[in-house]
Amino acid sequence: MKWRYLKRDVSRHGQVRWYFRRGAEPKVRLPDHPSASKEAEAAYYSALDRKPLAPAPMADKWPAGSFGALVTSYIRSSKYQALAPVTAAGYRRQLDRLRADIGHLPYSEFRRRHVVRIIERKANAPGEANNVLKALQALFTYAVKADLLDRSPAAGVEKLKVTGDRAGGSETWRPEHAELFRARWPIGSPQRTAFEIMWNTGLRIGDALRLGPQHVRDGRVAMKTSKKGVVIETPILPDLAEALAAAPTPHLTYLATQAGRTRSAKSAYNWFSAAAKAAGLPPKYTSHGCRKGILTEAAEGGASEHELAALAGHGSTKSVSAYTKKARRSALADAAIARLERGEHGTSDGPPSKKVGRNGA
Repeated sequence: MKWRYLKRDVSRHGQVRWYFRRGAEPKVRLPDHPSASKEAEAAYYSALDRKPLAPAPMADKWPAGSFGALVTSYIRSSKYQALAPVTAAGYRRQLDRLRADIGHLPYSEFRRRHVVRIIERKANAPGEANNVLKALQALFTYAVKADLLDRSPAAGVEKLKVTGDRAGGSETWRPEHAELFRARWPIGSPQRTAFEIMWNTGLRIGDALRLGPQHVRDGRVAMKTSKKGVVIETPILPDLAEALAAAPTPHLTYLATQAGRTRSAKSAYNWFSAAAKAAGLPPKYTSHGCRKGILTEAAEGGASEHELAALAGHGSTKSVSAYTKKARRSALADAAIARLERGEHGTSDGPPSKKVGRNGA
């Protein structure tokens, strides 16, 4: 079999390393030759099925010292190539758009006010504006560390607040939403398989799309997440076991298309949202809401922040602290109402005293 775009090199210590490299895209390090193991083969096909990045306009023709040249330098750097593929693709998309617009400007003259102006131009789409800011912060941080700038003009620029219909992002799925979805999509359907994977593991949809039999061993799902590169090991619950057993697996993933290809995360997001709508769920009940659902239930069940981080595949507890805080607030509110119902009243200055409660007792 011919492995397209497969590259090989040898480190100074004599270690043979394998990479996937297609055109001008960043190379993707593989754990081994694709024929050596199922894991290496899956990594190869995951890289192959990624949507190729569009070549940057005039990638090598930007004048020295220009913003365009800085972007080119960053994209070729080891810092950029070490990013998770989904993060790298997101940064590249934003930086290519900026490069086409302001690539001729000298990056040394960028100031904080210029970055703010770029972000404010997208004030009507705050989520997109914040994605641009992330890419600029990564770019200028690289420039500082490469001694190309003394300080980052994007440092300290605040994200735009997302308000209105988009505030809060996806709605959190609850058991009643899960039952609606299950009633519409039977076991064995790809929609049901996708749901059970995300609802029972907390995987992002991009990782759910990569999940295959090679990731299932000893009654657990074990895989490295694409965004954070964290290895997760989650027990397979009965509902998930039933769904995986019923899913056709002629390929390396449970959610391959009929043509045998891995779905793209963006198209799958829309596909799953349409499936939720068909099941009678309101708008904003998306694939990410399934992930929020399992984390919310775990937090309400008393899971610690470290336990939630392990479940979510996060390298730190920062991103999951909101779930435990919300769960604690909910528990405290329940306790407060219970005290009112019992007719208890007290302050930090003294013990509770008996009062007449709302039920008249």
